[in-house]
Amino acid sequence: MIDFTSELRRLNLDIEFVKIRFFLMESIQFLRRIFKRAAGLALLFGPLSFVFGDDRAMNPEKLLSVIEAYSENVEAHQNVIIFEYNSVPLVCIFDAAADRMRIISEIMDADKLPVEQLYIVMGANYHTALDARYAIGEGKLFSTYIHPLSPLTAEQLESAIRQVSNLSLTFGSEYSSGELLFPGSSESDVEEEVDA
Repeated sequence: MIDFTSELRRLNLDIEFVKIRFFLMESIQFLRRIFKRAAGLALLFGPLSFVFGDDRAMNPEKLLSVIEAYSENVEAHQNVIIFEYNSVPLVCIFDAAADRMRIISEIMDADKLPVEQLYIVMGANYHTALDARYAIGEGKLFSTYIHPLSPLTAEQLESAIRQVSNLSLTFGSEYSSGELLFPGSSESDVEEEVDA
């Protein structure tokens, strides 16, 4: 025999479930439309920190100010800042429109880099270089740090300066940015590769 009471309860629950599901689907579609519009605004006007005038966002003026306070012999020329840290010549190149920056230090001509040392440098990029890296560009070997400009903090910038400087100074010996080592590795791993 059919229990009409329990069947009606089940149907009522099914109807409530459908109502909830419909509400959730409508909410998700509404949120998607909002996010699409926000993404469109970000594409039109740049990073949201720029749109809302976030004072914390790094910009060329703040970049120069931090570098001047943290380094020596600073010279600014349009989108290039030349300076020294720990007696290492460094160059910061930035593009506010593209929201990018990089710090570089030239180490040597890339064609003079022995293949064995190239392997060591690539291993250091994985184990001991942390945020800065060794890179080859325009026929030169550089230590470099590349980052979006606006989210960069003063502390990250100071760390980047130290790391790029340390990678240049320790090239040929420890190949280290001097900040941290990647877990599970040690500077002796890189030194063993150097001795090999």
